[in-house]
Amino acid sequence: MVSSHFEERAPHEAGFARLYDDEIQPLYRSTRDLAATKARKARLQSRIVLGLGVLAAGTLAVLHPFDGEAPRWIGPVVILVLAGIIAGVIVHQARASFNRRIKEQVAPLLAAHLGVGDFITRPHRSYLDLRALTDLQILPRFTDVSIEDGMSGRWRDVSYRLAEVSLRKRIPKSKDDHGPRYQSIFKGLVMEVETPVDMPWTIFEAGPLGFLGGFKEKLMSVRGLSPVDYGLGDETPFRVYSEQPERAQELVPPLFLATLVQIASEQGTEPRRIEAGFRGRTFHLCLRRSEDFLELDAYDTDPQAFAQSCRAALSDMALPRRVIDLLIDGPARG
Repeated sequence: MVSSHFEERAPHEAGFARLYDDEIQPLYRSTRDLAATKARKARLQSRIVLGLGVLAAGTLAVLHPFDGEAPRWIGPVVILVLAGIIAGVIVHQARASFNRRIKEQVAPLLAAHLGVGDFITRPHRSYLDLRALTDLQILPRFTDVSIEDGMSGRWRDVSYRLAEVSLRKRIPKSKDDHGPRYQSIFKGLVMEVETPVDMPWTIFEAGPLGFLGGFKEKLMSVRGLSPVDYGLGDETPFRVYSEQPERAQELVPPLFLATLVQIASEQGTEPRRIEAGFRGRTFHLCLRRSEDFLELDAYDTDPQAFAQSCRAALSDMALPRRVIDLLIDGPARG
């Protein structure tokens, strides 16, 4: 019997090797001919574009039909750069299109293994309560939303919902603009976690205490939020503001702040990259990240590399589990 290409290492991977052998690996093997065909076609098209670019650049360099003081090499170089960009786009789009089709088949299997109740590749923008992020002043206001890879379910009797979100804000046009311009507000994961009791409006801020911290407190005061004093001075990684600071201090102990730090550490980010807050029966958590979420690469990868890609995707999908475990059990002590 051939051993599995997937070695179970983490608790959420328990039992996954059999699923990988029985369903995912056969799917991967069945797509090898198609992947090779698409890769050859993409390489051929990119080489044709590069060849035409070299031909056009060479012709322009020889004929040099332009007058003026511009150096002779500028035109050919621009053509070569554009040809290189177009060739790269052709290869990238071929890979992305193929991997998207594989992901649509594999992601539901990962979700079933983890007991995720609902997985939607392209959820509606109403899948998450994104306006709450601005109403609670966790994130700035936005005008454009892109949302994908939504999942929801229950873990340890706690309901959750998570998706990859990109938020942009439209900015005023200048006289030189030919279309609308946007500024990125947020790119990363947004998660909503059910809380057992009603929580006052409470948000967490990571930043300096000093002069800027004092200015921040004045802004929060205008919004009806007061600082929650844990008596820890500069030792606390977050400054906490709440509309009911005494109740927030009772319901959100210092251990919770250390929990947020551990969540950031597990995601390979800094605490200041976390934006979070409570209101009512929901805990809102925003994790900024530059890398794409839940990506699978089966385009021109070998079996071992594909198995590692599945491991990373499974780890992404298990994030709600780890967050809820931390919220219930607190951070690990060692």
